[in-house]
Amino acid sequence: MHLIADSTINPLVQSPNGLSTVVKGYLLVVDFHTGDLYRVRLRDFMIEKLADGFGGGDGIAMADTKLYVSDWKGGKLWSLDITESGAKPVLVKDGFAASADIDATPDNRFILVPEMKGGRLVAVPVN
Repeated sequence: MHLIADSTINPLVQSPNGLSTVVKGYLLVVDFHTGDLYRVRLRDFMIEKLADGFGGGDGIAMADTKLYVSDWKGGKLWSLDITESGAKPVLVKDGFAASADIDATPDNRFILVPEMKGGRLVAVPVN
């Protein structure tokens, strides 16, 4: 086992939850406690905050140039254009009953959202 990060190494790391390696050389992480999205450079484990405001961040999925993040606590789905410096999260849809881990369909037309407390799986069109 190798420790990549914890709160003693970097205070950004409180409750790491959603993970993705869609950006080459980096690990994207959304924090369940703070709602922060940060990336870890894999060659030296340097951490950089990319955005905040994701509530109880849970799942991460990529479709084209947008990163989608689910908010388990708030029942929301957010998008973030990672090609834009300083981009802010955009609310895609709310009203989910605990939106959990997510994924994009192979054609990037939909984000699949399981509702843990709602007992259903929905497909949200990509904007």
